[in-house]
Amino acid sequence: MARDLRAFLNGARLLGDLEALAKFGALPEGGISRPAFSPAFQDAADWLIQRMEEAGLSVRIDAAGNIIGRMGPPGPAIVCGSHIDTVPGGGHLDGALGVLAGLECARALSEAAIPLAHALEIIAFADEEGAYVSLFGSRAMMGELTPNILQSTNFLTLSVEMAAVGFQTARLAEAHRDPSEIAAYLELHIEQGPVLEDAGLKVGVVDSIVGMDLVRYRFIGEARHAGSTPMNVRRDAVRGACDAVSTAFENMEAEGASASGRMTFGNIRVLPGASNVVPSEAIVTSEVRAGSAGDLQRLRSLVDAAFGGAARRNNLALHEDSPELDEAAPLTPRIIETITQVADAIGTPVLRMPSGACHDAQIFARKVPTGMIFVASRGGVSHHPDEFSDADAIIAGAGLLLCSLGELLSGGTRS
Repeated sequence: MARDLRAFLNGARLLGDLEALAKFGALPEGGISRPAFSPAFQDAADWLIQRMEEAGLSVRIDAAGNIIGRMGPPGPAIVCGSHIDTVPGGGHLDGALGVLAGLECARALSEAAIPLAHALEIIAFADEEGAYVSLFGSRAMMGELTPNILQSTNFLTLSVEMAAVGFQTARLAEAHRDPSEIAAYLELHIEQGPVLEDAGLKVGVVDSIVGMDLVRYRFIGEARHAGSTPMNVRRDAVRGACDAVSTAFENMEAEGASASGRMTFGNIRVLPGASNVVPSEAIVTSEVRAGSAGDLQRLRSLVDAAFGGAARRNNLALHEDSPELDEAAPLTPRIIETITQVADAIGTPVLRMPSGACHDAQIFARKVPTGMIFVASRGGVSHHPDEFSDADAIIAGAGLLLCSLGELLSGGTRS
């Protein structure tokens, strides 16, 4: 039977850490902007390193900018990870909860003098949110930086930003770790959806993570004077973009694909960006998500068809750039069962559920035993200043994480 270690968890300390981290990148109007390798991110990283060292962890930063704190014996580690970067104007829990709850678990295990059969590593992965390359740090660690990523415009921008704070992307291969170095991976995260709240539960156990396909479409038209150029001769890139986005949603509804997937166009960049100039370029970021490879491909085909048709109708050239693909990832049954059994042993009701958001866990799940725990989100709100989970849910999730780590670190559930 799993040992109940929750008495060693200092919930007030965890909540205090979350409040302290939220100050880095805080905006006057609310929310947090802390993109990877920004000044706010670097300050937050320095703060986290200090907190890890105060907890007795040995700390290093790898070639991808991942912050790694370690305790315990040599050999394969149980890894507990997430991220501390945010989307623009994001909330204070997304990613941060997983890192700081992991740190609090390390403190609790140390203060309880729990003997460890494995090392424990707490990792804050770089650029999970994709300011440049989504899930960048975990991809680098697991050797998943594909040629498409490394040759993309976004990666070139990332290289410049990393160089400005002392990293060299030419050395990224040094961040790669053999999967045999990791006995298991666990991640605690807010749900970012309404399922747990609607079910009246504080904690969930994730059994799979959705796949995500990201493509940037670039419409190229012709910049002309907005007042003197007749409508019928314009090659307006924004008109093409609007046509494409509307058609894509119409196609999704007509094909009955709304129930099985998600389609988002969250960023449209217009050039030259002047009110009195017909736009010559429109760069549209298209993200589709689904729980299977087939559904993901189906959605991408619908978007491709919509954008190709819009380009032809509006006399525009069309290019695709920076494709990123995260395959749908089932998590490890053995780890799921361990977490579920621990939850039952300590009396924490849980719901088995999929994740509709992408996480570092899906990169690990392809190569190492992986599990994930969700904490209920109020109103399902995330990536927004109103993102919130109540203290009871946070502490319940952290308690389940601690007891699950204790079970895995005992060595009793090794493959």
